[in-house]
Amino acid sequence: MLNALLGLRWTNIAWQAHLGGFVTGLACAVVLSATARRGPVVQYAGLAAIFVVLVIATVIKAAYVPAVLLA
Repeated sequence: MLNALLGLRWTNIAWQAHLGGFVTGLACAVVLSATARRGPVVQYAGLAAIFVVLVIATVIKAAYVPAVLLA
């Protein structure tokens, strides 16, 4: 909650990044709690799937960043 408030208060803090971290952490918590009885291999697979989704989202986002911002 504190990070969300700080992100809204100061302009140089990306609230979108904090929201993304919250959603990713929530997804990891759901995977870990839903697969707790199935063992660590299933939990690792679920976390790996989340990681793959994040990598794909990053690649797609980077493809749309203007080249002027990358220089």
